[in-house]
Amino acid sequence: MDTDAKIAELQAKGYKLYTANTDGEMYDWATNHVLEGTYIGKDINQGRKKDQNIYHVKKKDTGEMVKFWGTTVLNDGMNNVPIGHVLYIVYSGLVPSQSGGNSYHKFDVLAQAPGSYGTA
Repeated sequence: MDTDAKIAELQAKGYKLYTANTDGEMYDWATNHVLEGTYIGKDINQGRKKDQNIYHVKKKDTGEMVKFWGTTVLNDGMNNVPIGHVLYIVYSGLVPSQSGGNSYHKFDVLAQAPGSYGTA
């Protein structure tokens, strides 16, 4: 079977091709502590153990596509954010755990529905 021809045939019938999103550079939280933009989507089952997420955001200021690895804190924050929402993520760095355990990378994830940008 000619897979390229089959894909082209299905696209002509209105199917949308979904592939792993390789667009965008990895976001550098060490130098950029704030990310503001539109949540485009995520890739699941990534990494060596296939247990991590990669998130994709279109930056508000430049329109540039960026991506970042999920951490436990980021995954918890992003878990209920619908695709298409406007994000504002703040990275506060490595902070000590309140329970006295290991330090962790602190992220605050804020989101609002598209079209309501700046009205909250």
